[in-house]
Amino acid sequence: AEPTETGRSWRAAALGLAATTSVLLVALVGTLLSGSREQLGIERFRVLEAGERTSRTSGPDIAISRDGSVILFRGVCGEGGTQLCLRRLGRLGAEPLPGTTDARTPVLSPDESEVAFYQGGILRTVDLTGGDPFTVLSEGIRDRGIAWDDSGMLYYAAQDGGIGAVPATSGSPRVVATPESTDRLESPEVLPGGAGLLFTVVRRTESDRIGGRAGPTDQIAVKPTSGDSYLVLFDGARARYLPGGYLVFATEDGTLWAVGFDLEDLVPTGDPSRVAEGLEVGEDFALSESGDLIYAQRGSTTERELVWVDRDGVEEPLEPPWKGPFSAPRLSPDGTRVAVQVS
Repeated sequence: AEPTETGRSWRAAALGLAATTSVLLVALVGTLLSGSREQLGIERFRVLEAGERTSRTSGPDIAISRDGSVILFRGVCGEGGTQLCLRRLGRLGAEPLPGTTDARTPVLSPDESEVAFYQGGILRTVDLTGGDPFTVLSEGIRDRGIAWDDSGMLYYAAQDGGIGAVPATSGSPRVVATPESTDRLESPEVLPGGAGLLFTVVRRTESDRIGGRAGPTDQIAVKPTSGDSYLVLFDGARARYLPGGYLVFATEDGTLWAVGFDLEDLVPTGDPSRVAEGLEVGEDFALSESGDLIYAQRGSTTERELVWVDRDGVEEPLEPPWKGPFSAPRLSPDGTRVAVQVS
């Protein structure tokens, strides 16, 4: 069925002392699918300033806790350059996660005490409270998504084009899904209750992927736990399961969609509904079990305006107004001056 758009109500609010008004690099959508699809209510919040995270050319760079209160993202926070940053909602600013310099594709453990990530072609984990990273697997992997199930298994995109699995405590990897022909499988997602595994089927070479976005021939597939082969469901990329019976997925134009999903028969139900548009990278989003969605919105080189934002999300322009191709605003310690990056 063709995707359709349902009625929605949007309310936007901003967090932080100053931010641009034209670009929301990361937004939080609360109660994604509360009630029926015909009464889809979405609230959007600006949670990071422009320039506080980096764009990618592959895999997702954002993770969110099951209750939506903690966000992990690849970006610049504190000292040490690009690394994983931890942001707790309700607090201003993000804090760096030690030992994660140039880490990519974070995913939280089921108990949310650790995070798995790729770093220099190696699959690692680290405790959120600190400590040295632990090496899980150092070869045969691609930076194309990670999933962590309740039994402690990590699922990853294998170098041979399939999906592999390895214990998070390290051990021998095993093949979970094998691609057909020249297909490549990526972005694994473990379905609840051991029902099966979702992943994206890429029907072209890695060099054909422009900017890491979902491509016109990418398709979403499911492999039942008891089966040897996988079933292609529909066009799209990086499907994520939402409790209550929904899949959220991306398309090549940077749009997010939601569609009903029968967990028993492993088939979509109904027509897809548009959830969000303008993703910076087609697959760059994460879902909490409570229905919160965090995603990176596509940047722009158009003119932006610096504003004050209070704790209630009320914006007030500077006097006199200051507009330009700004990003990453920073206040001086005494609050009397502001520094910006100019693109």
